[in-house]
Amino acid sequence: MTTPVNYIEKECKTLLNRMKETLFTMRTYSIRLTANLYSGCVFDCPYCYAPYIHKFNEGATPQEFGTKIFVKENAIEALDKQIRTMKRKKDYVPEYVDLGTITDCYQPIESKYKLTRQVLERFVAHEIPVTILTKSDLVTRDIDLLKALAEQQKAAVGISITMSTSEEKPYKAFLEPKSPSTAKRLEALRQLNAAGIPTFVFVNPVVPFLSATEKNIRELFQEIADTGTSNIFFGVMKLNPLTWSLFRSRLEAFQPELVPSFHDLYFKYGTKELLRAAVPSYEYREELYGMARDIAKEIGTGFSCEGGLYHLWLNDWAECEKGFNYPTGYHFWKAVKDRNGELLDFDGLAQELTQHYPILKPAYLDSLASFWKQDLLFTELNDIERIELDGQLMYRWISA
Repeated sequence: MTTPVNYIEKECKTLLNRMKETLFTMRTYSIRLTANLYSGCVFDCPYCYAPYIHKFNEGATPQEFGTKIFVKENAIEALDKQIRTMKRKKDYVPEYVDLGTITDCYQPIESKYKLTRQVLERFVAHEIPVTILTKSDLVTRDIDLLKALAEQQKAAVGISITMSTSEEKPYKAFLEPKSPSTAKRLEALRQLNAAGIPTFVFVNPVVPFLSATEKNIRELFQEIADTGTSNIFFGVMKLNPLTWSLFRSRLEAFQPELVPSFHDLYFKYGTKELLRAAVPSYEYREELYGMARDIAKEIGTGFSCEGGLYHLWLNDWAECEKGFNYPTGYHFWKAVKDRNGELLDFDGLAQELTQHYPILKPAYLDSLASFWKQDLLFTELNDIERIELDGQLMYRWISA
């Protein structure tokens, strides 16, 4: 029996939120400003990391993330106030806002409330850059606004697709039960590309034993390339304790014989990425990501991936956000690698980054310097060597 979805209107004090400069943020995210118009997501994917957010919503539990959706009814009023305050600051610099980091801003209820569209209208009026990641073809409704921003190099749209059209049938009811089909998402990509809007695809997460197969990856990469999109970001499913609990409960009903296999892959032989969520071992990920990279190279698309395996990257997917985005761990690694074995000190890294990322402010560089001094910036990177010379911490690239 399908549980009915309950939509609850609530007010928010603010809409735009700035992420803290943690090590995970610096290594992972190309944006810092986020805006989530909804809390909860009807697509209800069992691998989703976001259900934890429901512990902050009164009367909701993580188990209700897909059936109890909170709608920020005053979001536009809150946004208008924040924009006025933001633009009055002397050091204001436009930067990307990511719509939907813990929800999908184009889930079906958006057709009724049109909050995402109203936000985009404000962004066009105030020339605020936007980046979006969605599983929904509803994004094509707003091509007119996205195109207006893209003409100023201030829009990028990502579609999350993890299964090819032929491979989704056996697994969609389990992995992505309520999201639009792969075919609809691919068609959305075609329309976005035809409109001249920069696009990327997150093939993330692929799920071991199910979608993490050569057949699925090869077919999907080819289908993505056929839409005109060349930026692919690839990653395997991560499991924190809550995600594993939610995923396992559904897996027990879908293919219970796989529960021990997942447990062993992640918790017996796996590791924790940056001391956070569990992932399969480095060897497993390098083999899987290496296979995906070779397929991308053969087909002629770009390829980048999670987990610090930067030596496998064919391009930087976030180049489509260039001008208003932040560097990530890839750019720290590349700054060292580009020295071809020569030492890089912090001043050299800071100079490299500020040259290519004009939105960086002193507070960002202070946080970066702190992680550098603590010898944390290159954690888990096997091809970066730490050198201490005359009391100064430096790094150099060593051949893998």
